[in-house]
Amino acid sequence: MPNLNATTEKEMTEATADSRILAPTEESTEFEGLSLLEQKAASGDGKACALLGRYYELGKGVPRSDESAVYYYQKGAEKGEKDALFALSNLLSEGR
Repeated sequence: MPNLNATTEKEMTEATADSRILAPTEESTEFEGLSLLEQKAASGDGKACALLGRYYELGKGVPRSDESAVYYYQKGAEKGEKDALFALSNLLSEGR
């Protein structure tokens, strides 16, 4: 299960690898990794939704957007991802 509380580059890479999604480690591969993550999220992969929510929350490879983070966390939570539900509740409790 990915660590959605990851804050360092290493933790984000490990969290991404945990969910079997290619981690963007270089600028040239960042788009490819993000594209794969978006495809998986669009197909209903709860882990991908949760990770994409985290990327939006942190502005990691995408513009920082609490609205998008909430959207993807909610989609992940609907798929049964407990980490997504936890992250969603934290974001909402902070009024974001």
